[in-house]
Amino acid sequence: MMKLWGKKIREKLDRLSYVGTISFEEAEAKEMRVVMAQEGMLRIYLLVDKTDGVIADTKYQLFGPPLLIVVAEIVCQLLMRKNYDQASRISADLIEQQVKEKKESVPSFPKEGFSFINQALMVIDQLVQQCQDLPFHATGYRDWE
Repeated sequence: MMKLWGKKIREKLDRLSYVGTISFEEAEAKEMRVVMAQEGMLRIYLLVDKTDGVIADTKYQLFGPPLLIVVAEIVCQLLMRKNYDQASRISADLIEQQVKEKKESVPSFPKEGFSFINQALMVIDQLVQQCQDLPFHATGYRDWE
């Protein structure tokens, strides 16, 4: 099955960067807030700056198939250094774009992984809801870089 996946998906699986947890003690020591949300087998933690709502760190824990791991890696990468308002605008298309191959012959994201994208978007929504009381600097819609 993995041979059918594009190079970018396989690279995500080879370099797991965001696996782990963020403790309340770590957040307290940095004078930040840790928020956690879970949907199904996916749990995501955010370390959020209380002064501006910017996500300073993100980690995930999961027990599940490789495509869910890929989605978790992509989502955590997208969340880094964004404020929670920007995080609320992450879409399925944006997640898919992260593994889109230049060659038309290679599918961008397998159909069997779409439910994992939806699962991750539900987790993001839960995380954002926990940050609504924090201030943030308003930015443009496309501030992803």
